[in-house]
Parts: sequence; C-alpha cells; structure tokens
Amino acid sequence: MHKGSSRQSGIRPTLSSTASILLSSFLFLTLLFIAPEARAAGQCANTSYGDGVTCIQGTGAQARTGQTQVSVTLNTTQNHAVIATGYTCFTDTHNDCQNNGSTTLSIGDNKNPTEGCFKASPHSPFLLKTTDAKPQYLQEYIWVCPTIPTGVTTFTMTCSTKLACDWMTLNVTEWTGLTTSTAPFDVDGFSTPAAGTSASVSATTTKNHELMLTFGDMTADQWDCPVAPYQAPEECCGTVYGGNINTANTTGLNKGTQTATITWANEVQCLGGTNEVGSSSSSFWVMAGIKTPSSQ
Repeated sequence: MHKGSSRQSGIRPTLSSTASILLSSFLFLTLLFIAPEARAAGQCANTSYGDGVTCIQGTGAQARTGQTQVSVTLNTTQNHAVIATGYTCFTDTHNDCQNNGSTTLSIGDNKNPTEGCFKASPHSPFLLKTTDAKPQYLQEYIWVCPTIPTGVTTFTMTCSTKLACDWMTLNVTEWTGLTTSTAPFDVDGFSTPAAGTSASVSATTTKNHELMLTFGDMTADQWDCPVAPYQAPEECCGTVYGGNINTANTTGLNKGTQTATITWANEVQCLGGTNEVGSSSSSFWVMAGIKTPSSQ
C-alpha cells in the first residue's frame, strides 16, 4: 500500500527528449491509475506447514487509488481449501489512508461474483487504526473456502462502492489438510503496534492442530520476514509497495495463545527484499486460527 513511502518519491524521468518524456509520463500515469501491481513470492509450493497441512500455491496483487476491483489468477484444484486475505483504504483526496469510511469488500471468482463457499473470520472486517499522531485506517479481511468448486481460475475482490477503494490488496493461497467444515474458523485477533521494525499479533485458540494465518502490512511499504517458526505463504506486491505478507504456522498440541512476529529490520533477509535497513514504521496485522480435521 502506498502511504507516503520514500520509494515513490525516488521515481524520476531520465529520458532527454520531449517526446520520450511525454511517452514515459503517459506510461507512468497508466500504471499508476489503472494497472494493478502484482508480484508473488512465498513459501507455498507444495510446502508442508505441519499437522498434515500443505500450502500448494499462492499469488497476490494490488490495485491503485479509486478502484472497484482487484483480481488474481490461480488455477485451483476442486475441493482444495482456498484462503483469501484482503484490505482496502477508504478513498480520500490525498490517497494517504487517513480517512475512515464505510465501504466494504467481497470475494468472488470466475464462477460466482460473490463466491458463497468463502466464510469470513469472526471479526472480519477488521477496522484498524495506527497509533500515529496522524493515524491511518485500514479495513482487513480473512476468508476461507474449505472446498473450492471445480473450474475456479480467477479470484476477484470487489469494493462495495464503485471507484471508492484505495490500495486494494488481495493475497490468495491454495491448501490441503484443512477442515472441510463450513465453519472453518476457531478464533481471530488483530494488532496495531506502535512504530518499530517488528510487530506481533496474537489469538488464543480453543483447539489443537490448527493453522494460524496472519495478514498485514506496514506504513513504510518495506519487505518483511516471518520470525520462526512461522513461514510466509505469500508476500506481494512489487518493489514500490512491498510488505503485504501472509505468515503461517500450525499449532500441534499447543492450543492456547498463539503469537506471530514479523520483522523488517533488515530487508535483504526477506523474500523479495533489497539490501536495505528497515525504517521504523507503524503496521496493521490480523490473525485467524483455521481448523484441520484433527482439531479438537
């Protein structure tokens, strides 16, 4: 999400001729206001997360300001589970996420504009607010479809009001080993920690053998890393707006308080990261406990 990142301010035209500068400006504006930025990186390529849970594949994308939809392509297998996580800011004149709002998001696919198999976590949508003097607002969701229908190849997140959502970001991952129940969630939680170079989010599970999945971002748009034992199924979207990350881990027999920590202290250690020391940043995080067939 663009929230005043210094990386954006570093973009400068370098071509000398008037025609080249005009062409570059046109292409830049086209990308800025129309094209979603997509980049996938993650530990999700038939990757085991323990407790019989495997992340098959994943992808993510982000739209720019004043948008209605953002979509990703993922050729899924019938009856596998799909987890979708998304967020939006509310449109404002400065595109800086500093306005509250009332728009909501829905998740669909190429079969159904609103896919009925997706269930939202107990407290989705989360309305999150940073602790800064000029706070930023983010609305976040975690959805699970326990058994995806046949032939689903595209996932689309839609804003409830046309052209009224900023920086819509969607991460989608495909899984095996999760519950097929139409009530897939145990618990969820959220965190908006003070500025720093790391953050944590917690939730207290009531069952063993769950997949704990997080989703979040920080205001400095830097690539970030999960702290072990958590891994990163998905992180997107690009070198300008990095840091929109899912992290995950299974609980085994350790039901109770589960805590995930994410760090951006040194980006070179992170998926997609550059050789850059992380800067202090506020952040937004949500977490959900998703049941497996062994949860009890």
